[in-house]
Amino acid sequence: MTSIKYISKCDIKTIRNIKHQLLRSNNLIDFEKFRSYELNSYKNLLKKKNKKWFNNKDAFILTISSFYSDNGLNWLKAVKNTIIVALFFYSILFCIHYFQTNYILLNTENYKIFFNGFFRFFILTDFYSPFEIKKIYINTPLEWIIFILGKIFIGIGIYEIIKSFRKYKK
Repeated sequence: MTSIKYISKCDIKTIRNIKHQLLRSNNLIDFEKFRSYELNSYKNLLKKKNKKWFNNKDAFILTISSFYSDNGLNWLKAVKNTIIVALFFYSILFCIHYFQTNYILLNTENYKIFFNGFFRFFILTDFYSPFEIKKIYINTPLEWIIFILGKIFIGIGIYEIIKSFRKYKK
């Protein structure tokens, strides 16, 4: 663990040199680790240069990738964070939908609707309301905004899960 902290604080040129040597020796698993260290160092460098790092596209993308899967190193973290983010957006969507339709939230039937809809929410190409059995679209613009944002972040999470398995290819 101490070596990872030390490596992440190294000069970015040193990390790149080690990464290139690993690529020459065809050590792809360690190459991916050092690629991740390089991306983290670059992200920290961008954050130091610009205090408003969320305005910088590269730093923003690297932060999202680091949040989901440590830049493609940890598929289990990517799965966990994808489920957490999806649950966050879906819970907001569920509350907005049921406050607008004046239903009681603490009802056993609503728990069934919640969990069935949650699994439907993971289907990226399904743009129908996850609360209805019939294929009915969502009604309000606020629900659409939350719905689309949730689908985008689920898509990013699925991409990060797939990217995390890239280091095992031959």
